[in-house]
Amino acid sequence: MKTLNNGLTLICSGLLLVLTGCATAPEPPLDPQQEPTINLTNTRWHYVDSELGYNIEFLPDGMIRTEHPRENTPNDDNWEQSGKMVNIYMNNRYSVLRGQLSDNRQMSGTANNQKGDTWKWTAERLD
Repeated sequence: MKTLNNGLTLICSGLLLVLTGCATAPEPPLDPQQEPTINLTNTRWHYVDSELGYNIEFLPDGMIRTEHPRENTPNDDNWEQSGKMVNIYMNNRYSVLRGQLSDNRQMSGTANNQKGDTWKWTAERLD
């Protein structure tokens, strides 16, 4: 009987802590879309994947300028941002890069092209 009373006392004590706010629940994870984050407009980044490395500049109005060595159509590359999420569209959306800012200096993600190739990429802020 003594063991039952001790167990009941422990349960009641724990319940009392929870009800009075002494115990805290873990914080929910941050929503990747949630602010605060930087606006990429007018920033320069160094992009790297398993084959290439080059610079990207995020221009106003959703346009980008790159130093991609095989860039043939520079006027149809663009980008969009929603919070920490970033999409980059290259060569009239032939390639789509989807990424997330991990902080104000780094981002990373995955990409695919219309041929079906997929790859991972990272970028580090230059300015």
